[in-house]
Amino acid sequence: MRRSCPSGGKAKKKNRGTDADRKTRLLFGNENIPFSTVEAYKSFRTALSFVISTYDSRIVAMTSANPSEGKSVTVANLAVAVAQTDKKVLLIDADMRKPVQHKCFRLSNKVGLSDVITGDKPLDKALNRNVTGSLDVLTSGTIPPQSL
Repeated sequence: MRRSCPSGGKAKKKNRGTDADRKTRLLFGNENIPFSTVEAYKSFRTALSFVISTYDSRIVAMTSANPSEGKSVTVANLAVAVAQTDKKVLLIDADMRKPVQHKCFRLSNKVGLSDVITGDKPLDKALNRNVTGSLDVLTSGTIPPQSL
């Protein structure tokens, strides 16, 4: 469902719910997502599969220079779209400052990547398996303290 604003611009952030609310509304499986958006992610998935097929590695990383450009939502939706083809997908949230994927998928962030890196937990204990279909998610885990 789209919100219209009298000014014709985007809805103000405070009127669109919390960050977690906005992100979970964009995931596949939500009947309110416009058909064109779902098809765009499926097109992205197809293009990505052609590009990846030419390389030995099957790792995809996404980043940008600025915050709030839609990286987290795009990665979450793309991971779900690929998992819908019955391919095994591991989404890793490596954002140690402002992790989001646990919110997108409504998962706990108490154990994750940071705990595996430090050796506090083994990978198999940190993984959230079969979150949706064949999609596994490794959240960022405990946010490390700021180093001086």
